[in-house]
Amino acid sequence: MVFGYVGRFTGQEDVVWKTEGGTDMLAVLSLILAHDPPINHTAVCNACGSGESPSTKGAADWCAQFAGVGEVFVIHDCDKPGQAGATWIESGNGKRRLGWATAIAQHASVVRNVVLPYPIEEAHGKDVRDWIIERQQDGKTDVEIYAELLALARSQSPIERLAELAVASIENETTSNGES
Repeated sequence: MVFGYVGRFTGQEDVVWKTEGGTDMLAVLSLILAHDPPINHTAVCNACGSGESPSTKGAADWCAQFAGVGEVFVIHDCDKPGQAGATWIESGNGKRRLGWATAIAQHASVVRNVVLPYPIEEAHGKDVRDWIIERQQDGKTDVEIYAELLALARSQSPIERLAELAVASIENETTSNGES
């Protein structure tokens, strides 16, 4: 399987948002682009959603590109697949593999999984577009909404970098499970 992503980043941004999907990425970008003067922030997403493995060769290389970014915020949907894809994905045999926030945290200096203030549903949970629309309906500007989103993101606990031995063990399990 070939890995793909949507969006552009140089690895030198102050902030990068990694969203679950393209429409969420565009919603966050619309908030970023509202700033004048421009800010050094961007949004990106992987092509295949929360269930795509960040452990494949292309995805792992992409995660390594986050090394120079100031802060990375992974913001997935408020449902079980979205949150698992952000943190740890359980496989059917009782093992688990890295989710996106955990994988990116092995490279970037500060990574946070941003959980929006909604219940975590079994499937089809609310997402950042819902959160933005609610604030727009309240009459807030895109710059105000972005400031609120940044504050919410920075209030989340950083994802810890794993010890090298733990990462190697997880990668070996992933490879032995046929995921590569």
